Amino acid sequence: MMRQITLLLLLAVAGAGYYWQQMARDPVAQEAQVAPAPKHEPPAVANRLAIGKDANADALEIAINAPAELDFLTRDAVLQMRGTAVKQYLALFTATYTPRSAVFGQIEDSAPWWGVEGQFYHGAGIRSIDGPAEESRFLLNPYLLVAAEFNDWWINDLSESRIAGFPLDCPPRQLTWKPRDAYAEVSYDAACIRRRQKPEFSLIAYNARDFGFDYIYVSYADSQNVSKANAPTAAYANPQFIHRGGSCGYPGGCNNMSPVTPDIDDIHLDGLPAKVMVWLWREKPQSVAQAPDMRYAIHFR
Repeated sequence: MMRQITLLLLLAVAGAGYYWQQMARDPVAQEAQVAPAPKHEPPAVANRLAIGKDANADALEIAINAPAELDFLTRDAVLQMRGTAVKQYLALFTATYTPRSAVFGQIEDSAPWWGVEGQFYHGAGIRSIDGPAEESRFLLNPYLLVAAEFNDWWINDLSESRIAGFPLDCPPRQLTWKPRDAYAEVSYDAACIRRRQKPEFSLIAYNARDFGFDYIYVSYADSQNVSKANAPTAAYANPQFIHRGGSCGYPGGCNNMSPVTPDIDDIHLDGLPAKVMVWLWREKPQSVAQAPDMRYAIHFR
């Protein structure tokens, strides 16, 4: 009897961890009444990238900035850090940069943020903010227009003493832009990807939205070793933004991304190496047969 009770408790802990890990990334289910997604707004001209006929460079290797602590900073301080990252590659801009309010306008001053260790190890609760801010992986890498994120939760697989040397997530290892071709590609290490617990991943694309690419589509016909049940056949109006929500379980809530984005969630990795071919548009295309404004490839190799 005692063994059965112990087993049930372990299953309950695992289930709760998986639930909270999912909610850290897709919290709209419990937060919709707190902060609904902003309505669609026209792309900001100030953030127009210098690509295609506007390009100022043939090819650029973009450095990946490490995650950073954002807990209890003001919104202005966070966006100043983002602006500094943008200015590292001004050749990619046609004008000035202004953080887009539809994406970042609901960041709250002096609030905690979900941490990397919190999201991928501790789950919701007082330790959800442990580690550098998990959103800083994207906020401080603005040219990482679209990132892949696997929904792992490691508390049942390793002791806390091993966290420091363990890849809780898989950071990009290389980001290359070819502005004249309106093309960029990011690579992830296949060895790290093989260690993921589940073969499904989501696309984090609010950087693309900030730069005016409001519509996104995964061309599975041009991808390799990835699939999605009931794959969309039309471009998706990306609603991703950051606000303060309660999914972290920390008193008062945390800044995090919202909402659920079914068209670009639950993409299945069928094997390695793999490629996800993403098309981006500034305005809604008549169909996906219309040439994208930018092509963006995600490689697992």
